[in-house]
Amino acid sequence: MSQLTKNSVRFSIADSDFYFKNLVIKLLLENPFNKIINDCNNGHELINRLYKRQEDVFIIDLYMPVLSGVEALKFIRKSDKKTPIIAYSATYQPEIADVLSDIANVYYCEKKSMIIRDI
Repeated sequence: MSQLTKNSVRFSIADSDFYFKNLVIKLLLENPFNKIINDCNNGHELINRLYKRQEDVFIIDLYMPVLSGVEALKFIRKSDKKTPIIAYSATYQPEIADVLSDIANVYYCEKKSMIIRDI
């Protein structure tokens, strides 16, 4: 295995907002060690691509059509409790933060937060 592959961080991203998702992907790919494994438009697409289990980090919008990010991350946590999940929404909601704080390795922030920029 090459040194680049060993040091890579593999991301799966799910967001129905095409422009914001592409901005996040662009920012992630500025680092040559980052790779996008899955680029999904909703939670359903994401969970249908999990059979490979390749990602090191999930980035999930909580509010998407078809299957929400909340439901997708609960599904992920049934079989994978270790892979970090960065979850975000357009506005920070304390009640959602409380729900997510009970789920292992889930980090919640507002969509415009600098945390997204500084991944």
